[in-house]
Amino acid sequence: MWVGRTVKGPADPSRVWLEHRHSGARVPLGQWQSWNVPGDPGAFIDYQRITVPALEPRTRYTMALKVDGREVASCEVTTLPQALPLATERPFTMLIGSCFCRLQDASGRVGRTFAQLPDGARPDVKILMGDQVYLDSPWFRFVRPHSDKGLAGGFLDHYLQTWDQAGDQQGFKLLLRTGANYFCADDHEFWNNGPFPSSFAVNTWTEGGRHAWWTRATDLFRAFQSERSLSQFRVGNLQVAILDTRVNRRPDRSGFVTDADFTALEAWLKSLVMPGVLVLGQPVFATRAGFMGRFADWNLPDFKQYEALCRLLLSSRQSVVILTGDVHYGRIAVATLPSGGELAEIISSPMALVDRSAGGKWHPAPGFFPAEAMPGLARLSVTHVAKWQRFANHFVTLECSDHGGGLRLRVRTWETEPVDAISRGEVVADRFFKRVA
Repeated sequence: MWVGRTVKGPADPSRVWLEHRHSGARVPLGQWQSWNVPGDPGAFIDYQRITVPALEPRTRYTMALKVDGREVASCEVTTLPQALPLATERPFTMLIGSCFCRLQDASGRVGRTFAQLPDGARPDVKILMGDQVYLDSPWFRFVRPHSDKGLAGGFLDHYLQTWDQAGDQQGFKLLLRTGANYFCADDHEFWNNGPFPSSFAVNTWTEGGRHAWWTRATDLFRAFQSERSLSQFRVGNLQVAILDTRVNRRPDRSGFVTDADFTALEAWLKSLVMPGVLVLGQPVFATRAGFMGRFADWNLPDFKQYEALCRLLLSSRQSVVILTGDVHYGRIAVATLPSGGELAEIISSPMALVDRSAGGKWHPAPGFFPAEAMPGLARLSVTHVAKWQRFANHFVTLECSDHGGGLRLRVRTWETEPVDAISRGEVVADRFFKRVA
């Protein structure tokens, strides 16, 4: 459980605690960690993560935060099932989304759409895959330099207004506090094309300016979102890995994850006994940005480590479903692995587009994976799920079931502004990924 506060309050466990709303059982809080805006003692976030013990599998719990016996906040969480449900049972459901610009969702459409999900479609877990905040928006504010204090204060304000967006009580805040969340970062948790210079944010034009901005933004990402660059969970034999490809990017573009995380990913892939799910911040079915990466954003193929990632994925015996965002459209593409399994990529982006000039058009995947030839590596033909080739503000739910030891995956899109044939909750793909013996 994540708890944060922006005003000082009692620390005595007898005065502040978490409480199971149904049973009344109390869970004491621990020590607060603090992040402060430099030079402004009144601007801060205190936060902590608390492990809640003795919970039953696949059970919905409502937790209340109480101060001196008064409820000041609440959230709801559903624990994971012990096994992946069979096709005849209610599926294990994950929600995925990326690219949420609060400034472009003043009416709370994302939260409202989430609130209107039918009970049977409510996710067990949510995975937010990058750009949950746009610290460099609106862009025109950053064409002039800001002090360290000014940047830090603005960043904290971005997080607080996004995390607390309520609108008609159905804003982004509702999505965050209803069910478990996993996070990975992309560039706008920092700035466009971070950690490399931005074309408009003048603070990023010097090495010292980039270091100061990156440090403040990284600390806030760890405070509000995730302390880990690689997270894993499992539901029975279904294994899910969330790998952050942004926070550890190297300035020389040699890599986008640490050697330790890559080694852990390799071990995870080899341990799969059925199709697995891998979450990344950017697509792997992609081409190099090339020269334009200096002005927009480098893609994964622009990094030397991408070749190692391709070799690793192509060596997988089991199917791998990659979940990702960033590119401002939804897409499903599939290739057949040498093992006979499949490599599928599902893109969900955006939830709320930052600016029409930053997207609004669907693009196909490259015809082959990898898109460019690599020594000693076979290239796989890539095909699309033709039904879903469009741009819209949306998020996606993935209904996962065990089918003879393989993975049945039903994909639904939940558009926040449905305008044509694809409406909220329409199934855009229903695929079976077999288990390779």
